[in-house]
Amino acid sequence: MRRQTAVSPQTWVNAVVPACVRQYGAAELVGGILQGDFEVIVAHSALAEAGFPVPPKDGDRVVRNPTIVDGEFVPGGGVTLTVKHPGDRGGAIGYWMQARGGGVG
Repeated sequence: MRRQTAVSPQTWVNAVVPACVRQYGAAELVGGILQGDFEVIVAHSALAEAGFPVPPKDGDRVVRNPTIVDGEFVPGGGVTLTVKHPGDRGGAIGYWMQARGGGVG
């Protein structure tokens, strides 16, 4: 997960956490869900322990298949998705997020 915290100079908060990422199926393309969108499920505790400011919010980034060196995220690797709906399931349990994109991390 990534969140931009300043524009100039550009700074980010990064958290390397396990997540379940899957593309929505054809039958799920309703409302604001578009073809190519992903569902991202991540535990609240994983984000909090990694120091990520919870809860996730619109505009945060999820990087699929990121490049990790010595436990740290390396910008430029993986595929970046932008959170469009941060969702939540029980607050302290976790987040079922809708994400969109496909650009390089």
